[in-house]
Amino acid sequence: MPLRPGVLLLLGLSCLAPALLMAAATGPGVTVGSKKFTESVILGELATQLAAEAGARASHRRELGGTRVLWNALRHGDIDLYPDTPGP
Repeated sequence: MPLRPGVLLLLGLSCLAPALLMAAATGPGVTVGSKKFTESVILGELATQLAAEAGARASHRRELGGTRVLWNALRHGDIDLYPDTPGP
């Protein structure tokens, strides 16, 4: 039975929470990236708001592109994290 979108959202946020808390505790700010589709942008915005509420200076770089673009941005330090969803 496939998971409902709400369950996937909760799973995604629960996976992001430790990274957000660590980023908030270890550095002055966190930069969240998101892919070029609505669900990623929404998750990225939620992650940004959670980081800000945890005390971090948070920014969201929206709609950067696909997986390769976000992965390279992560590797080069342009972003600190990005939400991803499970494949089919």
